[in-house]
Amino acid sequence: MKPIIFVTSNKKKLRQAQFVLPNLIAQNIDTVEIQSMDPKEIVRAKLLQVKQLCDQPFIVEDTSFYLDCLQSLDGKGGFPGPYIKDFLHTCGNQLLVDCARKFNNFGARGYSIFGYFDGNKEHYFDGSIEGHVVDPSSEEAFGWDDIFVPNGSEVVKSHLSIEKKVLINQRGKALQKLKAFLEQNNLRN
Repeated sequence: MKPIIFVTSNKKKLRQAQFVLPNLIAQNIDTVEIQSMDPKEIVRAKLLQVKQLCDQPFIVEDTSFYLDCLQSLDGKGGFPGPYIKDFLHTCGNQLLVDCARKFNNFGARGYSIFGYFDGNKEHYFDGSIEGHVVDPSSEEAFGWDDIFVPNGSEVVKSHLSIEKKVLINQRGKALQKLKAFLEQNNLRN
């Protein structure tokens, strides 16, 4: 298989991604993440920055998390959205659950978008997962995995095996689309 660079320093993201695309290799390239409620705009800005530094095919990713109770007025997203990483770093998972409890609306959605640069052109692949939030368990988990129960599951994402998680989560769905694109275009051996 031809190697593709996954621009990330997050080993958990890399492990999930390699489950779908084993030919990924991680490279930590610092990018400035722009402020935007549009995840595709964020990924496009990352692609433009990395294109200046990388001369082979690569992917970048951004993940968002939306609480139904904090939807935007235009209905196209909501909070915390693309700001989930900073939100969790500052406030933690419990505040997300507290917000849902305050509005008695526990619905939530995870969304990931990958940008792939093939050396000439940008391509985008996204995926989403619906579910609801619950009180965090006592363990430390990756991002919001410890408070999110996907529809059709009875446990939080952090309790799912990597195989199950990649089959149903937003990142896995987006990566499956990327994999199909690569195969259709003979970009993998």
